[in-house]
Amino acid sequence: MMLDMQKIRLLVHHDASLRVMSVVQKLGFVELTRVDNKELSRRQKSDFDLNHESALLDFAVAFLTPFFQPSDKVQYMLTGGRFITTHKNISQLWEKFDYSSVLSSVEKLQSSFYKNSASQKDVEAKRKQLLPWVGYPGLLDVPRQTRLTRTVFLLASSARSVSGNQDFAKMLLQILSSSGCVFHFVRVSPSAVVVTFLSGDASVFEKFFSDSVFDIVDLPVVSSSVSEALLSCDRDLQQLIRERSSLEKEVRLLARNLPQLQALSDDVYWKKSCHNVISGSWATHSVDVFEGWIPVSARDAFVKALKRVTPYFSLENIAPDDEEQPPVEIVNTKAVLPFESVTRLYGLPGSKDLDPTPYLVGFFLIFFGLCLTDVIYGIVLSTITGYVLWRYTVSKETKALLSVVFLGGIASFFIGLFFGGYAGIDMASMPSSLQFLQLFDPVKDPIAVFLLALSFGVVHILTGLVLGIMRQAQQGLLVDGLLSHGSWIVVLLSLVYFALEQAGIFGLAIGGSLVIGAFVFLVLAQGHREKTVVKKVLTGLVSLYDSVGYFSDLLSYSRLMALGLATSALAFAMNLVAELVSGVPYVGNVIAVLVLIVGHTFNIALNTLGAFIHSARLQFVEFFGKFIIDSGRVFAPFHREERHVIIRDDVS
Repeated sequence: MMLDMQKIRLLVHHDASLRVMSVVQKLGFVELTRVDNKELSRRQKSDFDLNHESALLDFAVAFLTPFFQPSDKVQYMLTGGRFITTHKNISQLWEKFDYSSVLSSVEKLQSSFYKNSASQKDVEAKRKQLLPWVGYPGLLDVPRQTRLTRTVFLLASSARSVSGNQDFAKMLLQILSSSGCVFHFVRVSPSAVVVTFLSGDASVFEKFFSDSVFDIVDLPVVSSSVSEALLSCDRDLQQLIRERSSLEKEVRLLARNLPQLQALSDDVYWKKSCHNVISGSWATHSVDVFEGWIPVSARDAFVKALKRVTPYFSLENIAPDDEEQPPVEIVNTKAVLPFESVTRLYGLPGSKDLDPTPYLVGFFLIFFGLCLTDVIYGIVLSTITGYVLWRYTVSKETKALLSVVFLGGIASFFIGLFFGGYAGIDMASMPSSLQFLQLFDPVKDPIAVFLLALSFGVVHILTGLVLGIMRQAQQGLLVDGLLSHGSWIVVLLSLVYFALEQAGIFGLAIGGSLVIGAFVFLVLAQGHREKTVVKKVLTGLVSLYDSVGYFSDLLSYSRLMALGLATSALAFAMNLVAELVSGVPYVGNVIAVLVLIVGHTFNIALNTLGAFIHSARLQFVEFFGKFIIDSGRVFAPFHREERHVIIRDDVS
């Protein structure tokens, strides 16, 4: 259901502001908004500043995280690298954990890592620079510039050269020979040469070089050959790698402190957030002023929590500004709660709309089951997700999603009984009791499944229209809702009766008359908002075009049949492939088992994803649009953002 929101103004004495904001943040059900009051002044930022400490802790966490080795990798993955802790444990850390020495060690190790990485890059760059000159016969300490001569090392630029197969050295030699100047030419490779020429001819040679594909490179001046220099680089590189390995061992030992550092990092971040809110608040000479929104149902609990930290506050209800819309939040029972994740994917409805979550649960599970339609797949899904929910602590978002898949697996189990889906196993080989339960065969009789999917689609759309009437009734517009949505309900029901009549289910041949009468009523009802008769009729006639949209919506439910058929067909195909390869001598059975495991795992993963996406899509497009008009501003309370830890205790 939708929570009723109340705008409030909170006045707190300066000395109690930090304690109060800590309570607001810890409770996490008050949204703070900007105060716009010309009679108040902007409070000056105090000297208390946690930015430096927060930055140090965040840096340490970021540096140590890649080296941390969790004892339970699955739990670590499910929480996204966050650790489970309590407020009490965090308080004790400040007293018992010597985080200053850890931060100091992190700073030293990070500096060593930086120097090591920089040195490795320098050595690797030097080695890369020397490699093209392996064939150079001389030493690298050859004078580059003397009083009479100049020596340059030239390397063909790959960016300027057309083809790497050409002998650029030979081409350059021919060009220089035609210059008539004196020079000494050493060909190291087709793309690397050393040229010595008279200093007086420098301008001539520089022009030749600029017109060629060669670039002048600045090789290191060392008293060794290129080969010896490369060996020296290799030795230096190996030494740096050993140093790096030793540093990593130290960091891995230090990374054992990561959970404690993450907890302190979040705690400091929370304090900094409270401080920043207070620093940016408006105030009188002794009172800080805050405004925001709170659920009406949480107001009493909020007042009690404030009284526990200070008596110096005042909380009053205020009227929203003109055209200001309250934020939107929904709350549901434990059974419905997981499906809020589906609603939130779409976005919360407007403050005057209905919460669609309780109404989508049954449809979502049925659609999910129709997309999967397999008993064994349903058991596998529910077993895996159920074990994860039971064995591990996960975030609220992950828990909600896993719970939806868990319930979807159960739905797939029961629907699979009626569809004869058992991981692609032929029903002829199944016990007679299971064959008796099968009512539909999506492979042999897809039309029956298609009609079943359309039937659920009709019920789904009709439910959406009824909810549209309920929404209008809440706004005091029941008649408008009955005429706008009720007329379409009449049309759809008349078409259903006509279809059943044509199928021979109803013997009374009045379906055609009902359809005509329903469309006449639709034309008259849809124009009820217009003031003139002509406009009423024209609006009603134009509304007939919307029947195309309803027909399109109805056909969308054929996806349920298509996905259910795909699940069965792929499962059967995997079994067939496994049966074919099982005849391979010696290794046939092993290959068959691998095909079954990999194939069915892929089928479960692919079709579970498809079942979730398409079941959600049918809610978003075909269902919500019938009764959700606006998009609400999501309620964003000031809370403790769990960046690195997950708190698992009460908020008292």
